[in-house]
Amino acid sequence: NLKSGTVVTGGITDTITGIETILGVDGQNDLFFGDGSSTGHNYDGKTGTDTLSYNVAGIGAMTVTLSGVGAGKAASNLGTDTFTGFESLQGSTGATDILTASTAYNLDVSGALTGTASIGGALAASFSGIEQFTGSAGSDTLTGNALTAASLTAAGGGTLTAGGSTMNFSAFENVTLHG
Repeated sequence: NLKSGTVVTGGITDTITGIETILGVDGQNDLFFGDGSSTGHNYDGKTGTDTLSYNVAGIGAMTVTLSGVGAGKAASNLGTDTFTGFESLQGSTGATDILTASTAYNLDVSGALTGTASIGGALAASFSGIEQFTGSAGSDTLTGNALTAASLTAAGGGTLTAGGSTMNFSAFENVTLHG
């Protein structure tokens, strides 16, 4: 629990302060950011299915830039975190979070604020709580599934609605939308 500055492993509680890098263990690692009072760190989830979550009060809008499979940067008003080895990303609460990539990527929006992003044909990360998607400088593809409404504007942009949530997108060269 980064909010309280504690780590519990096998029933043993340790106190942590002044951490710049967190390395996970092989297996599942879930990092949740307590009150949003600290970002600007490096996180390595190692092997297993790992979740990096900013779904807490106190963190403003996040911009997540994927750079590869389970890797990238998450920037907010509090700084920028670098991550690797995280297969699942959760956006912040109460703010519009943006997902993009540093290279061409495929985005599959599968429901309300959820979906997956792939780079080079490999799953880069699943996501939840993301409200806005921006294409990279490469040739990007957006597929929207299970939508209740959608609109397209010029230059590969528009809005998607699923499960009562509206998501915006821009700068996608290829867009396919399904109801």
